Amino acid sequence: VRIYDRSDAHPYYRVAHYVGAKRRMKPFAHLVDAQRQARQIADQISAGEGNLGVMSST
Repeated sequence: VRIYDRSDAHPYYRVAHYVGAKRRMKPFAHLVDAQRQARQIADQISAGEGNLGVMSST
């Protein structure tokens, strides 16, 4: 799980991870929200859960 910083081309934080062979990215306006989502995904990966394609911003 990786958090990409904001840039001129992308004025938001992006959380990236893989589901199978597909890369998933979700944008966030605030770093704390991106960190929360990244931690949730990392916890799911370490627990071996298979529903990593479902992402929510809450």
